[in-house]
Amino acid sequence: IHKFKNYVLRHDPALAKAAKDDIAAILAAIDSYRALAINDAERIALDSVARAARDHGERLSTIETAIAHDHPINEIDAMVKHDDEPAITGLALLSESQLGRTRDMTRATTQVVTDARRFITGGAVILPGVLLVTGLLILFLRQTLQATAELERNERRFRDFAETASDWFWEQDADLRFSFFSENAGTSPDSDTAHMLGKRREDLWQIAGDEITPAMREHLNTLRAHRDFHDYTYTTSGTNGLQRVYRISGKALFDSAGNFTGYRGVGHNITAQVRAEEALQSTERMFRTLYNNTPIMLHSIDQEGRIVSVSDFWLEHMGYDRSEVIGKHITAFMTTESAKFARDVAIPKFHATGAARDIEYRLQRKDGSLIDVLLSANADRNEQGRHTYSFAVMQDVTVQKGMEGALVRMQEDTERERDRLQSIIDAIPNPIGVYDSELDLTLFNAAFVLMYDWAGVPVRRGVNLEVIARAGLEQGDYHAVEGDEEAYLQ
Repeated sequence: IHKFKNYVLRHDPALAKAAKDDIAAILAAIDSYRALAINDAERIALDSVARAARDHGERLSTIETAIAHDHPINEIDAMVKHDDEPAITGLALLSESQLGRTRDMTRATTQVVTDARRFITGGAVILPGVLLVTGLLILFLRQTLQATAELERNERRFRDFAETASDWFWEQDADLRFSFFSENAGTSPDSDTAHMLGKRREDLWQIAGDEITPAMREHLNTLRAHRDFHDYTYTTSGTNGLQRVYRISGKALFDSAGNFTGYRGVGHNITAQVRAEEALQSTERMFRTLYNNTPIMLHSIDQEGRIVSVSDFWLEHMGYDRSEVIGKHITAFMTTESAKFARDVAIPKFHATGAARDIEYRLQRKDGSLIDVLLSANADRNEQGRHTYSFAVMQDVTVQKGMEGALVRMQEDTERERDRLQSIIDAIPNPIGVYDSELDLTLFNAAFVLMYDWAGVPVRRGVNLEVIARAGLEQGDYHAVEGDEEAYLQ
């Protein structure tokens, strides 16, 4: 049961396998027990234990499916919740049956020995009959002792199981005072069962200084009404002052005349489990808060491509309610072209590799407007390597795409204007050259090229004015500055 619960809590496949192995061992042990000479009550008890084991086995697959669909822990726990009390009560009955057999066989053995001695020392006359009866008694005694030894071994085995189990056993008398605790009930450093004996449940709560809640009062009413109860959970203070959480179940006992004789039940310290669940739920709440409030579009899909979760920002950005999105295929929110690309190329590749990076899609909002997004995602796989769900991030790049388009159009317009200007200045017969702030040539006409072409000057965009000037000086083109060329350049 605890491995089963830990699987719900931790989602560790190793715990699921351990639980399956335990269930198989339990059912095998039950089959061995059935081979013994047992009564109807024991048979019913074994049926209860076997039924609980099989039920837990069936619920393991339910847990696996729920985990794959990203259900919260509290939902999974509710889905697979099981009443273990009949099985635990059955174990207690089996223990009592074994103890009863041991006592009965011991009394029978003692009586046989006494009767045999009385018979042998009574001076019977017929010697062969005496020897025959004595031999039969000895044979019966040997078989009885063997059976008694086997029962004692079974009793020790059950007690060992009880002492090593994390559950502990308790009893109350007809006045609802605690009369018995199993040894493992006092193994916790903050528990002391000795001071609990002889006290009622409300006495212990009062000693611990616990505030009596409505649930506690209801439990006390159940005890006073002598009704069975299952999985009652309460919080109390230990001897060291620390808060502890316990879960108990009890069965009301009655004698053959129908008189109430007390309670017998089981308890379990679930403090660590509760604290772990609280921590996990806190982490889950924090994750959900981050998931929903992060200003970016987040979603998860299952292996069929259906959306299983979306962030609040996703819904706000697309203009949908959650009920309109969950369960729909992701391509239902894409344009026809993007949907085809996703089905034919992107999604099959994603299933094969388990990852996607910066895939371009165009989505359609509820109001009909379009947005461009870049999608990146990672896939989670089960033990068989099958894709179970994914976590995807979509970045709206509509503005960037618009700016890129505008820039391209601006560049195209600039080129057209340059070409138009070029055709105008080429028609002018005088040389024209235009330089930028760095004195690099940016625009020139055909006459400008002809003026320098004979001098071997490489006239092209980006050529610096100094290069052209030096070429002119070397060719003697500037007679007015002869003897003062460097000053001219400066």
